[in-house]
Amino acid sequence: MKIYKAERNIAGQILNSRSISYCTELTYDNKAQFINDAVQNFATANKKLTKDLYPVTSILVSTVWNMNDDVFLKDEVWQARHTPIHHPVNINHDQDVIVGHMTDIWAVNDHGEIIPDETPVDELPAIYSLVNASVVYTSWYEEEKATQVMGLINSIEENKMFVSMECVFEDFDYVLSSKEEYKVVKRSEETAEISNHLRCFGGNGMFGEYRVGRAPRGIIFTGKGFTTNPANKRSIIFTNIPAPSDYEDGVQSLVAHVLENKTMSDTIQTDLDALKQEFANLQASFEALKSEKEALAALLEETKTKAQVELEAFQKENIELKASIDNLKTEYQTLTRETELTSEGLGKDKASASAKLYINLTDEQWAPVKEALVAAAKSSTSTVVDNSAQTPQQVLASVEPVVNTSQAQVNVDTTASSKEEEYSELQKIIASLINVNIDGDKN
Repeated sequence: MKIYKAERNIAGQILNSRSISYCTELTYDNKAQFINDAVQNFATANKKLTKDLYPVTSILVSTVWNMNDDVFLKDEVWQARHTPIHHPVNINHDQDVIVGHMTDIWAVNDHGEIIPDETPVDELPAIYSLVNASVVYTSWYEEEKATQVMGLINSIEENKMFVSMECVFEDFDYVLSSKEEYKVVKRSEETAEISNHLRCFGGNGMFGEYRVGRAPRGIIFTGKGFTTNPANKRSIIFTNIPAPSDYEDGVQSLVAHVLENKTMSDTIQTDLDALKQEFANLQASFEALKSEKEALAALLEETKTKAQVELEAFQKENIELKASIDNLKTEYQTLTRETELTSEGLGKDKASASAKLYINLTDEQWAPVKEALVAAAKSSTSTVVDNSAQTPQQVLASVEPVVNTSQAQVNVDTTASSKEEEYSELQKIIASLINVNIDGDKN
């Protein structure tokens, strides 16, 4: 098979895929004596089947587009219709396990009518099938082989077995299909790019708007294998075929059963189409849900970002508000303490300066300081004091009365102590009460 330039990347796949096999269901026909008459057409001359031959019938191939995107064209199948005769029958496509051979082949149209062998190609229906007759050998010297064949026959009779068609071909063309068009395109140097789109070579089965299939050319049907793989969608089961008096009656009987089972096949195809539509609907729903999920994720991320910005703004505003409230509290406390001092006789300027100077004291610490300031102010009638705020040392220097506090009580005896002792003791008490150092600096 020639490999074109556009196919070099898949040359190995093309050369290794020059054979095809696909499955059709089968059954045992214990009455099919017409097979014996059919063999007469191929030099078997009226010899009846012996007991060591187990007859089997099945549809070998149909001129359809199969599940693997292989398209069997009617003219190619017709030219190859006699090639299955005398080719081997095996198990699971193992050439070392040949268990019989094919004995006859004939064509029937999609209505189950026999197509005469001399029919011209241009008069063939678009869809027809090759019905195959074969025999399985039942007499074996090797016990293991005999057991294997009997197991095969039991599976056939229990409708658990299928037939897989085998063929080889010399070349292939392309079949392109769309809603408006169905055409065969010759494979050449100019069209070889289409090979890369075939599913059998790793493509997606589409070429632009067309579904693309492979159409084998120069076909030889080389055999069939018994397998347990799933059946091809056009599988036909032949059961309870009555014994005909001659070959033609046998074929007509088979045709009747083809028609009967075709209805079943059409029903299965309808169910398959319905399942495909349901799958397509589910896939569309999945894609819609996926898009919705992505949109929700984007919205969530946008909301989180917006919320973060708003939170940071709120936190900043909260800090500013707290600072404003603290300032108001300080102003209020300053004004309150200033009012307390002025109500006790201190001048406004001195009261304001003292309130601001001791603003960081707690109410407990402020109480004795206020008393000391008031006492100092009352005892300073003979002393000239400037209008500026006094330090604790200055306050203590002008105080002579007794100072009562929750932490200590000091009696100042002016008759027993000197001014220096009074000053020293009061200085220590005030420093302890307001938590400051002896020089007036806060700890």
